[in-house]
Amino acid sequence: MCGIVGYIGKKNTDLFSILKAGLIGLEYRGYDSAGVTFLAGKGFEVIKCVGSPTKLTATTTKLSSIGIGHTRWATHGGISERNAHPHFDCKGEIAVVHNGTIENFAELTAVLKKAGHRFTSTTDTEVIAHLIEAEMKKSPFKTAVERALSRVVGAFGIAVISKKEPHTIIAARRGSPLLIGIGKDSLMVASDQNALVAYCKHVVYLDENELVVLTPDRFSVTTLAGASVIKQKHALTEQEQTTGKGRYKHYMLKEIEEQAETLAAGMSGRLDEKNGMPVLGGIRQILPRLKNVSNIIITGCGTAYHAALYGKYLFEQIVGVPVRAEIASELLYEKVNEPPDRTLVIFVSQSGETADTKDVLVELKQRGFLCIGIVNVAGSSIAREAGAGIYIRAGVERAVASTKAFTSQMLALALLGVTMARQRGMSKIEGSDILAEFKKIPSSYRTMMRILKPKIRTLAKKLVDQSSLTFLGKKYSYPVALEAALKVKEISYIVAESYPAGELKHGPLALVDKDFVAFVIAPENNLFDKLSNTIHEIQARGGSILLVTNQDRRREKIIKAVRDVIFVPPTKFNFVYPFYTVLPFQFLSYELALLLNRDIDKPRNLAKSVTVH
Repeated sequence: MCGIVGYIGKKNTDLFSILKAGLIGLEYRGYDSAGVTFLAGKGFEVIKCVGSPTKLTATTTKLSSIGIGHTRWATHGGISERNAHPHFDCKGEIAVVHNGTIENFAELTAVLKKAGHRFTSTTDTEVIAHLIEAEMKKSPFKTAVERALSRVVGAFGIAVISKKEPHTIIAARRGSPLLIGIGKDSLMVASDQNALVAYCKHVVYLDENELVVLTPDRFSVTTLAGASVIKQKHALTEQEQTTGKGRYKHYMLKEIEEQAETLAAGMSGRLDEKNGMPVLGGIRQILPRLKNVSNIIITGCGTAYHAALYGKYLFEQIVGVPVRAEIASELLYEKVNEPPDRTLVIFVSQSGETADTKDVLVELKQRGFLCIGIVNVAGSSIAREAGAGIYIRAGVERAVASTKAFTSQMLALALLGVTMARQRGMSKIEGSDILAEFKKIPSSYRTMMRILKPKIRTLAKKLVDQSSLTFLGKKYSYPVALEAALKVKEISYIVAESYPAGELKHGPLALVDKDFVAFVIAPENNLFDKLSNTIHEIQARGGSILLVTNQDRRREKIIKAVRDVIFVPPTKFNFVYPFYTVLPFQFLSYELALLLNRDIDKPRNLAKSVTVH
């Protein structure tokens, strides 16, 4: 959450525009308020606003070669210009931007106030500026930053500039992501590459507890304890450099419609159909250890957890070992009693920076568990910490509501599942059949989209005045029900609930009346009879049913009795259906939000990358 950007160059330039553009690239990380500061002449120019960084307006035409900026997702302190970053020390000589949370800021603030420091905000970040101010009375800039951060408990990704050091940016990270961008005549620092792709072709990823000093023509990295670190430079791919909306009004719609291509990319070069075996380079070195796995844990947060739950059902079915799917923020506080030497833990995260997921990874890796990351950002913290994994190749996902990452996460889990199943006796023929079925998905998506878009648009108009919607499914359809409810509530703000269909009679049936509307997701033949009982229970009490299923003559009687039906393509394998059944709900949530005039790409109170607890 929150996004920071810093720039230092060899020449003066229109730095306000560069910093603002960088923040717009980061605004999916937080958009409660924004601000920039840059050195011009002998002082700081400061520009802040409440709301999106697009609202930042230049108040000067002064040029500069060094500055920092921030887009905020509020944790401590209300949403106001006063609390917008950057924050300053008492004399206005040190400016700080910060992503993270300072857990001991109240204690530090009390000590600093007693020493005469004056605070102007109610944020936790301002304490960092005052700590650096106090340390600079007796130490040079870099040492002062190191000593200040040694007193901080919590997570941070920070960038600092000082009037006394007008040719230096210092940045550091612990728990919050940070990377360095290398441009032609400049260096940048940012929370992620979206802030700097227009100016930099190469990046360097900072690791935990590292600090970088940037000057106009070089950078040097050390640990927070001062030890030198040699870093690798990484080229940004063409896909990583392409982040615009193109012809689309919203990133979300663009990302929904990109899924045929992103799923194809996720399979490209990875399907050995002749031998019925996925080819996953990121896990090649651990294949021998995978043969000995007797337990699997899959964990993630939000949409990534829903993908994890899909993975649980799939691994249980085709790999045949006990599997549990856990919400990472809860797994942090649970006992993990499985034997580390025979347990695989899979960490699912779009950004690769999700704080709770990353914390579980660090803990379990230290205990000797075999860990795999499934991420969308190759150089992310989870990718580097896990050491082995699968890059989902979904491309940059800018909308807060995840769509293409979800289907790509399911695909990565499925390919891993087939890999492990082939190690354990799945035949080459069955493996080939499964891969062939997955290969059909992109083409099926293109057909579905042409049919679905007008149908869902009409359906959304009929549902837009609903105060609530309910989504029901069994087994593979349950993660889809969870994801459908999440998409609807997070961007349309309509109350949406999801349940395993069998749980309806254990309480939620009390909600059913003439205004009740439920989507029943029932594509699998072997579960349809059970779900038809749920349909009858709702209809008997006056509720309405919208059915998502495949065309089957045996279902005609029920299909005629429901309010509406959405057909999905048939498939040989029940674990392929979620790819088809989730697509209508992605479109539905979008169309509902559009009719309700919501901020679709940036829903209220949310941020894309959750890097704080």
